[in-house]
Formats: sequence, structure tokens, C-alpha cells
Amino acid sequence: LRRFPHARLIILGEGLERPRLERLVRTLDIEANVQLPGFVSNPWSYFQTATLFAFPSFSEGQPLAVVEAMLAGLPVVASDLDALREIGDDACMVFVPPGDIDALAEEMTFLLANPEVRVKLGANAQRRARSIFSEKTAIEEYKDTIREVLKGGIKQAPSKVL
Repeated sequence: LRRFPHARLIILGEGLERPRLERLVRTLDIEANVQLPGFVSNPWSYFQTATLFAFPSFSEGQPLAVVEAMLAGLPVVASDLDALREIGDDACMVFVPPGDIDALAEEMTFLLANPEVRVKLGANAQRRARSIFSEKTAIEEYKDTIREVLKGGIKQAPSKVL
């Protein structure tokens, strides 16, 4: 907020940290810059007005929120986790060590200060998400899975089909 005093942080979702986050926002006197709307069933309206998407996490199964942000063309700053590396790479996402708040803030600040990098990263993310999570790709993966089942060789369902 020091470098970008008009920036807004919107934290979607619910969790055990919410009361602590609410207290921190009040303590730092940044209520005008931080919103905590809680659980949102359809985040698209937030994605349409967002500049970037941050996804700090210690573990992740199927990161649907990240895929949605990528489809919306948002650059993503995320924890460096295997599940996130499966859907993105350094050309479409910025990875930071899990739990490294300073690295997360540094990368977010860099993207806010560099619109050309931010736009390129967001476009790459959108292209990547559309190629991996398209209807055509899902159909092909299901066909491959069905073929494997019929041959008796399936071990698990397709990992890329959310």
C-alpha cells in the first residue's frame, strides 16, 4: 500500500484465519483498501475487475480458483506446489515458496509496477488454461480413459479434467 496507496486487496473465501485477518485489517487501519467478502459462489465479477490473482497456499488438490483466474486472463502469483505446476509454468504464472509472504508481496508489487509484464503473463495464462481445460481436451481425455478402461489398464481418472 505504500507504493500503491489506491490498491485494493480482496480476499475471497472462508477459513479459520478470517477472524485474525479482520483484526489485522483493523489494527493496520486499512479497511478502505481491504475487502473480505467471504465465500463467493461465482467469482467472475471479481476477476473481471482484478489486476492480478494471488494464491498463497501450503497444499492444494485441484486448484479450480487458479484455473478460473487464468481463464479470465489474470496473471497469477502462486505458491510453488506440484498441483499448480501441473496447470502452469513460469511463462504463465509466478511461483513463490509456500509461506514466503515477503516473496509473495515482492512479486505482486513487481506485477503492479510493470503492466507490460502483467498483461503478457495474463495472456499466457489465459492461453494455457484454454488449451488445457477446453471442452475438446476434456472429451479427448475422457475418450482415452474409456479406451484404457476397456483394455483393462486404467489406474486413475484424468488429472487435468476438473
